[in-house]
Amino acid sequence: MGVKLADNSAKELNDLARQQLIQKVLADILIDMNICRLEGWDIMEFPRMIKSEIDRICEKKVN
Repeated sequence: MGVKLADNSAKELNDLARQQLIQKVLADILIDMNICRLEGWDIMEFPRMIKSEIDRICEKKVN
């Protein structure tokens, strides 16, 4: 069984986890862009792929 946190603490912890994940994703995107730059590939391909997936999720209004 997990530890029960106060509602506010749980939300703050979730917000922190989200921000940390965003930072990791952005770091991965930058690494991919640098590799693409070195190889002469389209540096925007991966960001467009991610945006497409996010747009798809937003269109579905997943709850």
